[in-house]
Amino acid sequence: MILFSKKYGGLLTVAAIPVLILSYFIAKIENEKYNLGAALNILTKKPITTFTDVPNPPAKEFLVRQAPVIDEATFTPEDVTRTIKKAVENILKGFKEDEYFEFNSYLGPNFVSAYYVVLKYLNQVGTEFLPSTRLDEKVLYKILVTTQYPDGSWANVVDGSVNFGDIDTTIYNYWALKVMGEPLDSPMMVNARRFILSKGGLRHANCLSRYWQTFFGNIKWSENIYIPLFIFGDGVFGRILDFQGRVAQWVYPHVLPITYSTYFKVAKDLGSQFELKELLFENAGKPLDDPIYAYRPAAENKVEAQPGEPEPAIEKFYFRRIKLGYRFIETMYFDNEAEYMGNLCNGRSWETILSGIALNEAGYEGTEIVKAAKYLAKKQRLNGGIPYGFDFEYASDFDDTAEAVILWNAFKGNDFFEKRIEHANSLLFGVQNDDGGYAAFDRERQGFKPIEFVTSAFADAAEIWDPSCVDVTGHVLEGFGESGYNFTNPIVKRSIDYLINVQKPNGGWEARWGNNYIYSFGAIIPGLKKVGYNLNQPWIRKSVSWVLQHQNLDGGFGESPLSYKSEKWCGVGISTPTQTAWALLGLLEIKRADVMDVGDSVERAVQFLINEMDREGKWEDKSVVGTGHRPFLMMMYLTYPRTWTTIALSRYQRYFGEGEVELETREIEREMKMEMEMEKEKQHHPFVVEAAGPVPSPTQANANGKVNPSSILEKITASVIVNGDNDE
Repeated sequence: MILFSKKYGGLLTVAAIPVLILSYFIAKIENEKYNLGAALNILTKKPITTFTDVPNPPAKEFLVRQAPVIDEATFTPEDVTRTIKKAVENILKGFKEDEYFEFNSYLGPNFVSAYYVVLKYLNQVGTEFLPSTRLDEKVLYKILVTTQYPDGSWANVVDGSVNFGDIDTTIYNYWALKVMGEPLDSPMMVNARRFILSKGGLRHANCLSRYWQTFFGNIKWSENIYIPLFIFGDGVFGRILDFQGRVAQWVYPHVLPITYSTYFKVAKDLGSQFELKELLFENAGKPLDDPIYAYRPAAENKVEAQPGEPEPAIEKFYFRRIKLGYRFIETMYFDNEAEYMGNLCNGRSWETILSGIALNEAGYEGTEIVKAAKYLAKKQRLNGGIPYGFDFEYASDFDDTAEAVILWNAFKGNDFFEKRIEHANSLLFGVQNDDGGYAAFDRERQGFKPIEFVTSAFADAAEIWDPSCVDVTGHVLEGFGESGYNFTNPIVKRSIDYLINVQKPNGGWEARWGNNYIYSFGAIIPGLKKVGYNLNQPWIRKSVSWVLQHQNLDGGFGESPLSYKSEKWCGVGISTPTQTAWALLGLLEIKRADVMDVGDSVERAVQFLINEMDREGKWEDKSVVGTGHRPFLMMMYLTYPRTWTTIALSRYQRYFGEGEVELETREIEREMKMEMEMEKEKQHHPFVVEAAGPVPSPTQANANGKVNPSSILEKITASVIVNGDNDE
């Protein structure tokens, strides 16, 4: 025993020091204030994120819904040109305010359902905060009635490959209908309730769905999300964790209010109409006439007086923020093409970029491309980045920045845009992650164990990190290639090594911001080609083989978001114009480089796009292709079937049409550059540039039946409004 104490006593003393220090800081924390016991209880209960109920994918015959089976392509060059002309017309319909493109995106009517219930909770409609709302209960009701699946569920957005939804979307819509007064014994409510209970009931919803229920007393605060409040403070723990500086940029604005409302345990009793006791699994067998479901009016909800009166300036500050919040929500939900569909974020810059690239690829010669390029220059941030859209001006989006570089390269030789390109590329060279890949918004926010521990409750509802993404990396490579950098550049080489290292055994890559393996293929292959990389490599041929195996019988490509839950769904889904375009973008480069025999896959994909346009008069995705948070929340982009398709079909025309046509270098006249420089000296006052030449028709074609790709400004007479340089 004496020998033991001599040998290990010193070590034990040293080990005790950090324990004592930690104990000191824990003692400094008020146990009641931070509810550490509840925190530990919740944090040690890991959410269930394994997916055991994913069905097997259907046979390819099932995936042919409307489009005919294509055994052989029969289109003519005139069919391609005609389709591109129509595509250009459809894109131009989204040109707004004479400077940008906007088509909107959405996450589902269930967000409007939640807003409907929250409005009842806050009870501020008709006040100075919200004088009136554009939410029409009858419109929302009709949408919910017509979008319910036969099994009683709803999906946030449509996955055309399956006929069922999810528990969280179903809970939100069921809740809104109950508050509207829909009888609980109606077939719609009975079926929805049966579906929710079959998935485990209210407590088996994800953490954010449960979070909303705590405000109404349907879930106890003590059994829901918990993040210790002190991690946001200026104390030792807050500084060590640096929560805001480590997580993805979209996380902090969500987690902070959740943490504060949990701390204050905010709740209201609005009566039985807002209760969801019938969705608790322990009540599954009770009839609706059970006493626990008896009508109960709202309780008198008293707000406890807080010590001290708020300062007038602070009160005014929050008063204005509440009004602005309502105004933003009302505009996003009810004042655009995606009204009532849950439009949560405006991607104006992203949509402008893709529209500009598509029009440029098609050879369109109108002023809209110049105005779009100038709009993006105006939105470029001080660090060189481009934000995703309106209300995202605080964050540079690396994907948007790379694609903006591609668009600006349409004006090579113009000093104004060359400076923009250089500025953007300087940012992209500096934000590459250590693994060689590129994230969406920030460098090296790929994980931090202490934060992973305290945010584990969110793992079933949101992505906490901003990891390297193969799709963003592919787009960055394409932008670098357009700017003259090739595969020998050290930064470019590291990105290529990253793509090799993260390739899946099946030959594909999991994408982050588009669904899914097909999207990554359409981003990576063109990017590699643009930087001059030799595509005749085993790892690339393996990816091509995988894609070819997943072409549908109608010639198109599709992939269900279930591919994020199960590998058996990778590359499987009903054909969509967007996903067909993504696959086509990669296959075109493989076919052009003669890397391997791709058969008639390219022609069959082109035939699918032509058929879709002929039938619909536009391209429209019948199944979701975008992501919000994999695999929990998918996102429908209305701009995608308009733009990616036009890019792919235009490249096909240039590569393999009669007499391969390359777009000429687009240069803005020297006079424009000189006037821009003069404008800088005039404190950014707008001015007008006149350009000479006849105005071309959007559908004007040359003698070969191709959309004319001649220089933009040589044919423009319309005045182009050019704003001065603006880095704000």
